[in-house]
Amino acid sequence: MGAYGPLIPTEDRWAVIAYLRALQLSWLETTNDLPPQQGGLMK
Repeated sequence: MGAYGPLIPTEDRWAVIAYLRALQLSWLETTNDLPPQQGGLMK
């Protein structure tokens, strides 16, 4: 299987990295970590 790097523009590569980092963070946090206006619990 060949490399896809040369086929994907640099800007899109960074977008993929940002998406994967956000996905990783979403696994580590819960809705309780969100502010109340975004669905978190009020304290």
